[in-house]
Amino acid sequence: IAARNEVNNLKNLIPSLLNQNYNEFEIIIANDRSKDDSSEYLEKIALENKKLKHIKIKEETGIIHGKKHALSQAIKAAKHEILLFTDADCIPSSQNWIKAMTSALKADKEIVLGYGAFFLEKTWINSLIRYDASIIAMQYLGMAKAGLPYMGVGRNIMYKKSLWEKHNGFDSHKHIASGDDDLFIMQASTATNTATVLNLDAICYSKAKANFKDWQMQKIRHLSTAKKYKASTILLLITEPLSRILLIFSLFYSFFAFSYFISSIFISLILFRSLILCKINNKFFKITEEKNIGIKLVLFDLLLPFIYLYLNIIKTLKKREQNWK
Repeated sequence: IAARNEVNNLKNLIPSLLNQNYNEFEIIIANDRSKDDSSEYLEKIALENKKLKHIKIKEETGIIHGKKHALSQAIKAAKHEILLFTDADCIPSSQNWIKAMTSALKADKEIVLGYGAFFLEKTWINSLIRYDASIIAMQYLGMAKAGLPYMGVGRNIMYKKSLWEKHNGFDSHKHIASGDDDLFIMQASTATNTATVLNLDAICYSKAKANFKDWQMQKIRHLSTAKKYKASTILLLITEPLSRILLIFSLFYSFFAFSYFISSIFISLILFRSLILCKINNKFFKITEEKNIGIKLVLFDLLLPFIYLYLNIIKTLKKREQNWK
């Protein structure tokens, strides 16, 4: 776990990790130049419980500081081969999180991708963020199961230390603030070495952003790594949302052209797509117990391609890369 000024979140996370139902494990916190009380808290817990290892990272010249550097120090300090990652602001869904994730690590597997969800709050922005996270999860988990892994989420991901060392860690993209999860998985995954886990014991939850502006900043940071994706992956990821935009524009064009027969065809296509979408999403929501999205998913499905288009325009105009914390 990489943490920077996260003492309040660590006070929630660490007890839940210490209570995990697993025999042999260690908790390594890379405390990255924190200015709050993180160091004092971590040192106190480390004295009380030998499972916790506190790595205090100080400012150094000539070092590209950030999440990747912090995680690299934690990985190097790990005594075990299997590495399981989450973020400081996350909470595992159960005491069997480690057990559920490691259960998928068969002999031929080196990577396990899990689901990173958000706590439920009864607001529209929370529903949108949770829906977006579920769509992203269905994409990367589904593509991994199809033999086309391309990313995971740092909130819930596992891989072997030897795999990280084999690929020289994050060196090839250490100059990019984000990408400890997606860019590394893009680099290290194959059609056969990646497994997925999706059940209630293996979810990590975090608090979603409270407003669109904060979520926008977070999404732009995440999208900054997309330019490093393989062309084939980018094509797969943009084909469906672009077709959705084209379908919506075609519907409006047919209205303005007074072609009501053509309009009825496009309306039928949108309704048919919405029915299929509801069926697929409801299956995922049932497995993960995502609630309070319901019929709003149809609206979110229509809005998200335009939101992503807007975010990519803002990202292009915004030259300066954001820090991770």
